Amino acid sequence: MKVIITTRLSRRVCRGQVPLRLISFRRLSKKEILMARKFNVGRFYLPAIGSKDTEEFLGEFDGFWDEVVSGFPPEHPFWRNVVSSKMQPWENSIGYLCLVLFTLACTPASGDAGLVIVCDSVQMRRVFIEWARINRWELISTGSAQGGRVDAIAQKINNLGWFAVRFLSCLYKKWFSPSVKAGGGIRGDTALISSFYYPSSFRNGSYHDPFLGNLHDFLKKNGMKCVYLCEPLNEFDKNTVQKTSHCQDTKVYTTYSLIKWREMILALIGLYFRDIRVSEVKFMGCDMSKLIRWYAGNFINSFNIGAEIRFKAAERLCSLQKFDRLIYGFEENVHERACIQAFRRLGHGKIIGYSHAVIYPLNLKIRLTGKEALLKPGPDAYVCTGPYAKKLLQKVGVRYPSQKMTDGCIIKDIPEISKKNGAGYNRRRILVALDGMESSIVLLEWILEHLKMLDDFIFCLRFHPNVPAKRIVSQCINRIPDNVEISDNSLMQDIEGSLCVLYRHSSVGMQALLNGVPAVYLGIDSPLHGDPLDEFTTYKWSVYSVSELAAALEEIKSSAPEQSDELPGAARKFLQGYFAAPSEGSLKSFID
Repeated sequence: MKVIITTRLSRRVCRGQVPLRLISFRRLSKKEILMARKFNVGRFYLPAIGSKDTEEFLGEFDGFWDEVVSGFPPEHPFWRNVVSSKMQPWENSIGYLCLVLFTLACTPASGDAGLVIVCDSVQMRRVFIEWARINRWELISTGSAQGGRVDAIAQKINNLGWFAVRFLSCLYKKWFSPSVKAGGGIRGDTALISSFYYPSSFRNGSYHDPFLGNLHDFLKKNGMKCVYLCEPLNEFDKNTVQKTSHCQDTKVYTTYSLIKWREMILALIGLYFRDIRVSEVKFMGCDMSKLIRWYAGNFINSFNIGAEIRFKAAERLCSLQKFDRLIYGFEENVHERACIQAFRRLGHGKIIGYSHAVIYPLNLKIRLTGKEALLKPGPDAYVCTGPYAKKLLQKVGVRYPSQKMTDGCIIKDIPEISKKNGAGYNRRRILVALDGMESSIVLLEWILEHLKMLDDFIFCLRFHPNVPAKRIVSQCINRIPDNVEISDNSLMQDIEGSLCVLYRHSSVGMQALLNGVPAVYLGIDSPLHGDPLDEFTTYKWSVYSVSELAAALEEIKSSAPEQSDELPGAARKFLQGYFAAPSEGSLKSFID
């Protein structure tokens, strides 16, 4: 394979003699986007790998990861560093990089075409250069040793700049967060619930958690008081944060309300100088230790700072108030372990992880390796959303102890429409539910690239609230044509008015099926199988190429709407195992 490995997309890189495709591990600049358009450089789509290769990859990765974590006991700050989540954030993670390296090694060369790999750091570039030599790729060098040193210096300066931005952001959040006196006044059995909020979470002086619903109402009925430790899931809003101190139905604290000024500043400075090192660890012969160290001290994303602030806030809250249990949304993200470490450090009660989200087979975050099972801070019990969700978590997670897991139920609302009707229904309109990850840009590029083969349909793009439309569209190399819309409707309006829903790592596919609308899983740029609805086949298609997608859409289009009348019942029956309805018995999983 002919490869160009670089940290920037330049004219010299793009104007090569062979057609080029690119993989980028960072956001491209406006200049780079224009450069790619000018020289017809498209995105490279990672192919799916077979079951045998999947097992080989997972075995290699598990062994590698056991070496990484072996030197970090449960109380070590490593576990509240974003690196410990393996795939957070998805595109700039060790887990994703290893998956890309393995997939490329399994991918045969495509004639005279070349591959451009845009790295996010000089450390990643060194990994790819070493990898290219090991795998005998035809490497086109794109930088001298002197250029590499200049890039390394620039990278450190840029990281310092990002730290300064994050530091100022913390000061801003602290300044506008309401002053509260934590602890005191609460007696008896009390649960600490760690979560996040949206602006819509506060309604008429009451709090409705977007992931845990009104769990506090049930706990109160069973004699348990509740305290929430929250922060906004998207951008900080100074008006919304003030509402946290006016909730009448439960106590809601934000992390920045709890942490003291001096404590916050010292924590941030200490975090900047914290150096997390690992001994030389290799993935399939390639040394990853320097890259891991770089990711551990990287401030381009805010996860490390967010986890440290939550750790300090939880620590302060737990020092002022005795809690009988900690309940949190389980996704194996870094802030979860920060809360667990603070809770355990002060000797409080049981910890319950509520697996509220859709479980994806390809998600390495929730795959537990042998050493992780012994060292990673985790809950005392896992509550799932239903029996099928429990089964899937055990399958994907591999080493979660079955005796600590209960079926549970779904707490948050799953809206349903009565039936797809003729009024807003368009037989040509296809709803595309994009992921809540930056990598959804690649999926969008694939759709835009193949629109000529799908010109009988109108595509409506629905962006995830975590990754707004403007952020994704600005990264498109392919221009958005007239037959592509960007939705500003509610989810139910979008589903009801569409012929079908295209999804990948989104729960919108489930919502569509529940409401009698066919769903199509797009296995694009997804080496590991990632369909959370793999075992459900009624009016659900799985496609891996544009020809398969075109055939599926024509089949759905030719079906009469009344033929899907059976779909809601079939989907509901299947999803009852995934999202069991709450009952007095299932809700007691959070108490017993």
